[in-house]
Formats: sequence, C-alpha cells, structure tokens
Amino acid sequence: MNIDISHIESLLEAKKFDEAKVLMREMVAAPLEDSEESSAITGFAMTYVDLVNAINIQYRDALLHAISDIKKINAAEIGTNEKFRLDGVKKSLKMK
Repeated sequence: MNIDISHIESLLEAKKFDEAKVLMREMVAAPLEDSEESSAITGFAMTYVDLVNAINIQYRDALLHAISDIKKINAAEIGTNEKFRLDGVKKSLKMK
C-alpha cells in the first residue's frame, strides 16, 4: 500500500478532519507488506498525534474566547452594579 502522508497532512492543515479520518481508516484497514508495516504504524501515529493536537488547539481557542467573553460580561456587570449603587447613594442624599 502506498501511503500518502503529505495528503493527510494537507487535509489536516486545511482543517478537513473528516476527510483525514477517512484516509486514516483506509490506511489502517489496508493489508500491508512487511516492509511497509513499521513505516505505516509510525506514519499513522504521527498523523494521529497531529490530528489530536489540531482538535486540542481548536478546543483551547474556543475556551480562551469563552473566557474573554465572560470577562467582558463580568466587567459590564460590575460597571452596571456600580452605576446602580451610585444612583442609590445620590437618591438617598437628595431625600435628606
């Protein structure tokens, strides 16, 4: 079996993970000659690690974005609470 690792790598770079998974499944299912087995296992392991890393990077980026949004919401809430607190103080001073 002729394994085209560069094609799988290009799919990963293009974030075409489903297509890369199909190729990797085909790669695993295909019968190998003895001379290809170690090369295939190494290539598969490297590709698998690349795929997992790409997924983890996307997950990390999504978490960082969510954290950033939460910080903005918290800052807006603090600002709003402070405004209401100051408005309450002003009203209480006017009533006296």
